[in-house]
Amino acid sequence: MLTKSVACLGSALLLAVAVREAAGQVTGNNGAELFMNYCASCHGTDGKGGGPTAAALKIRPADLTTIAKRNGGTFPSARIKALIAGPDNLLIAAHGSREMPVWGPIFRALDPAGDNEGRLSKIVTYLEFLQGADQQAPRKP
Repeated sequence: MLTKSVACLGSALLLAVAVREAAGQVTGNNGAELFMNYCASCHGTDGKGGGPTAAALKIRPADLTTIAKRNGGTFPSARIKALIAGPDNLLIAAHGSREMPVWGPIFRALDPAGDNEGRLSKIVTYLEFLQGADQQAPRKP
């Protein structure tokens, strides 16, 4: 039953994003905007995993402010970008069931001629900026 609820929630989220994109309401001029539009509903506006939909998920969204800390002090940009884009060889527990949308194909479907690679890069740059946010309030880079 929970799986069905999560699937419905995910479908509703993707539909809402598609409608906002089609209406021109999601501009995505920078990583902070893209993060707020695509990631904050699960990961929270602060990136710590407490977004409004987090409670409905089987696996709590990751605290994205501690990625570098969990990787020996280095932010793994290429790996994070690949996780967001969604190649099948980079499944992790939270993404294994695909509770997190794989944004690469979604970006391409929403805007086939758009700068989808740029969107992914901007989100990754913003996530890198969020590292250490537990010691400071996040701000736009």
